[in-house]
Amino acid sequence: MADVVLYDLWPSNNNMKVRIALDYKGIEHDVVPIGMGDEAARAKVLEVSGQPLTPVLTHGDTVVFDSSAIVRYLEANFPDTPRLFPREREAVQEAEKLEMWARTDLVAPLGVVFGELMKQMGGGEADLEACRGASAQLNELTGEIESRLADHSFLLGDTMSI
Repeated sequence: MADVVLYDLWPSNNNMKVRIALDYKGIEHDVVPIGMGDEAARAKVLEVSGQPLTPVLTHGDTVVFDSSAIVRYLEANFPDTPRLFPREREAVQEAEKLEMWARTDLVAPLGVVFGELMKQMGGGEADLEACRGASAQLNELTGEIESRLADHSFLLGDTMSI
């Protein structure tokens, strides 16, 4: 087993953020998949991290949870890999502003879509009207992203960053 292990719930955007960071930085790691409704896997996450949510990253004896904390940990502890954060103070502040916007404004409609997807994956019926409303809200909210990407390859310019 690799020194770095990610406890990962595949469809989660927070887990995806960590998978992208690990792959972008080229950090060798193992993945422990956490299936929806897999109580034994959830129990393992709780045992390892003291809380039930994913993603969780272990690096030797260090345990980190929360996607934002994990990517900052990777940046600080793997300095010889490609950078996730820009070096300029203003760019880091802008990245943090975008991250907060995503965690506050975008989280509600994404939660609706994710919740309805999970219902459907569990054999239930998704509330299509709720999905339409969340989709419209996401379309409106992501206008800023579209305008940023109109002139640049990434949200903070032409270099990959968090």
